[in-house]
Amino acid sequence: MEFKNFYFCNLDFGKQLTGVERAALKRARLFKNYFGISPTFLTTRFNESIHENVQRLKDNGWMPKSCEVYNIYEYLRGAYVDKRRLKNQYALDASIYNIIDIDANPAHQKWTSKVNESYYKYVVWVDKNKDKLLFINNLYNAKIIKREKFDKNGNLLAIQELNEAGKVESEDLIHLDGHIVLRRYFGEQNKLTKIVIFSPLGMVEEVLQNEEQLADYWLRQFVDFNDPACFVIDRNPAWNTALKNYHVENGHKTISIFHSSHLVEMEDNIMTGRLNSNFKAILEGKYKVDHVVTLTEHQKEDILKRFTQKNNIVSIPHSIDELPEKIPSERRNPNKLVALCRLAPEKQVVDMVVMMGELLKTHPETELCIYGDGSEKNKIIEKIKELDIGSNVHLMGYNENIADAYADAAFSLLTSKCEGFSLAILESLSFGVPAASYNIPYGPSTMIQHGQNGVLVNHADYKAMAHELSQILSQPDRLKQMSENAYASIERFKEENVAEIWRELIVS
Repeated sequence: MEFKNFYFCNLDFGKQLTGVERAALKRARLFKNYFGISPTFLTTRFNESIHENVQRLKDNGWMPKSCEVYNIYEYLRGAYVDKRRLKNQYALDASIYNIIDIDANPAHQKWTSKVNESYYKYVVWVDKNKDKLLFINNLYNAKIIKREKFDKNGNLLAIQELNEAGKVESEDLIHLDGHIVLRRYFGEQNKLTKIVIFSPLGMVEEVLQNEEQLADYWLRQFVDFNDPACFVIDRNPAWNTALKNYHVENGHKTISIFHSSHLVEMEDNIMTGRLNSNFKAILEGKYKVDHVVTLTEHQKEDILKRFTQKNNIVSIPHSIDELPEKIPSERRNPNKLVALCRLAPEKQVVDMVVMMGELLKTHPETELCIYGDGSEKNKIIEKIKELDIGSNVHLMGYNENIADAYADAAFSLLTSKCEGFSLAILESLSFGVPAASYNIPYGPSTMIQHGQNGVLVNHADYKAMAHELSQILSQPDRLKQMSENAYASIERFKEENVAEIWRELIVS
């Protein structure tokens, strides 16, 4: 079957790429390089900076320049229809306000009402020239009651209404023509409770309960379903509702990627364990897809043991599209360890820090550089302070240029609870950096041969990891050989090999 259009269904492209987004971008480059296909990315998350982020990804080579990215909210507000409208400027009526410079920043002003002194605006421009508005907070009795947000060109983007507690109750998305496109309502803990779609004349067109229904609403407008299309779904919950009726039987194809374990806990029994909510509906048949793609053969086998009726599961690993130039061993720092990961609970970076506390007992000169950001940052900082190893463990922040991180590293670390594959390990090996990892489902054991190109230890056994690393770091010749083995071990993950599996899947 030949498809006219290929869509990669995702959530977002933020300032910091997640592993899922990086994997999708790698796949887009593979499709472009080997099939001449420039997939169109579809995203569902409200992101004020998505245009800038996409341009940055294209400029630095992460995304093929020929790929288009469409976001639901930006599409609905007309941002892809007439780009000339992006030059409009929102006009402020200064005649009814007294304007006061409130601090040293010339881009900040206080606009007090000439009628009601309890009401005022806090106006912020992008820069001191005041040619583009950033946001306006409307205050009454010193409490923010309304916030007006603007896009990068100074057009009114959204209007938020806030309650007494300072929480957003509703948010209006504003079309570039000035009318309200939709209104989002929020409940406790900022949870989205309802979406109302408006016509250009202000009439209610649709009332939706969540963003999944919004994706369905939008897709029916955006996609010409007379043309066969192939949808590759990287974020299943966001797209299950929208794509429930689009599969081979009606001329299209849907392919669902399982980027993580299908079980909630790695210790769970593969036959009875709780299913990950991201994949539960598909595995149990609530939503039909034409193919499920796992990243390892191991996960595919585990799923088939439990869901014996499934005959549409294919294992396709991540790939390496461009092999880095080999780094001479003399440029390596034998005392430098690195980790590239989100600072999230499931990554268990605190374990990494505790492991370093053990390793430093035998190798006090060793350093660990952690590249990433996330919700666990403060907890990690506290553990570093508690162990008094701040001179050896460094939080480097997010770094999009992974080559910088691996350039002189001796070893990389992974202490996750579970993975679907671990792109970080694959990239580490491609730079000739052996990897030490917990032996968890799924991924590490697919790439790491213990003692050859890395280290595998039991989950949570940070002492064993410290012991293994201590032994290896004491043997420079062995470390050098493991680096050579790392380079050699990625042969089967080269783009041309992975491309053949994809070719068979998308044409079958």
